[in-house]
Amino acid sequence: MNQILCAASRDFRATWKTLLITDLFYKFISFLVFSSVVGIAFRTMLSLSGRAVLADEDILYFLLEPIGWVSVIVVGAISLGILAFEQTALMGVLQANIMIPKN
Repeated sequence: MNQILCAASRDFRATWKTLLITDLFYKFISFLVFSSVVGIAFRTMLSLSGRAVLADEDILYFLLEPIGWVSVIVVGAISLGILAFEQTALMGVLQANIMIPKN
């Protein structure tokens, strides 16, 4: 167990700058993509429900309708996809550090 922690600590010290840049890049991209896609999806679902605007408790009633459930599922799937891509990129950075021969 101690060897695993030492190896993980060593790998983190060797790649923390790259990990930080990758993490910030994916957070920035996910903000841009997520905010625009969520806005488009919500507007589309709202127009499919036949309403122009929602206020206060209308939002709750909208989310309790079938089209509201679909919009929650779509937004959740998009956010999970972005999170999966971010984690894949971070794991790729760590794997590249392991695969590069040390001098």
